[in-house]
Amino acid sequence: MSFRASCPSKIFLLGEYAVLAGGPALLASLAPRFELECVSAGGYSFAELFSPLSPAGRLVANTRELPEGLWRFTDRLEGRGGLGASSAQYVLAQQAMVSPKLDWKSIWRSFVELTSQGAIGIPPSGADVVSQVQGGVVCFDPARESVREIASKLGPQILVFSTTTQVGRKVATHEHLAELGKKGFPDAPWARELVGGLSQTVGAGVKAFEANEIAALGHAFDQASSLLKAAGLECAETSADRAAFKSVPGVLGAKGSGALQSDALLVAYDGDEKNRIRILARARERGLSWLPSVLGEERGLECQF
Repeated sequence: MSFRASCPSKIFLLGEYAVLAGGPALLASLAPRFELECVSAGGYSFAELFSPLSPAGRLVANTRELPEGLWRFTDRLEGRGGLGASSAQYVLAQQAMVSPKLDWKSIWRSFVELTSQGAIGIPPSGADVVSQVQGGVVCFDPARESVREIASKLGPQILVFSTTTQVGRKVATHEHLAELGKKGFPDAPWARELVGGLSQTVGAGVKAFEANEIAALGHAFDQASSLLKAAGLECAETSADRAAFKSVPGVLGAKGSGALQSDALLVAYDGDEKNRIRILARARERGLSWLPSVLGEERGLECQF
């Protein structure tokens, strides 16, 4: 069998909690890419390739006829979480089982159906999957089952820093979703109010991208961060990092990403090279790892049969 496919990493820019309640989310692709290929040696059978507890592992367990041969999944992040390794496994595994190339809606629907079965608390939105199939910058609206592709030149003015090299900082998404459900999300009054406010920041973020207004995007980052912090959905480390970056010249806004905003940090800045150097220096002081990738430039799912 001949097969090779890849998809980009992803990051939530705005709306990672709104999308859990059917609201919109703004996401972007970035490097590095995840890869799945059928190899002649040095691989695993398809049944052995993924953790049985992962979405891809559950997909494999529910599939009678699996692809033959030896397989290799490549994660250039080397297990550092938060940028879509688990959802990439699902996207690539699903594609390996079907020909021709799948669209985002079919993969997203199958992901949501699978992960909703036996879910404790709130099931994942599947927005990650959509972003990695589509690539670029997208606004995903699950209630309307729609994706809006956004062309923008703001990518170089958004710096991304991984926090996952810091031991104990990353929050396991499935555990967090279970706890969130216990607190009444998304039906409690506080949750509905939060989702409404976060949805507004997504709308503001889309407008900022389309108008190439980095200051407006930075403001949307700050607004969303304030709402999440007030709701107890921003970890203390991210709050401290945001405060540290805000004192750097040229910084227009900062926001965490992922569960409790613990996976990564986004910094919007004015594009001045001297200020970029200052931001990178501050990140090193904070123990953050810069991801030198331009947001939104990575293409979506690509495959060769």
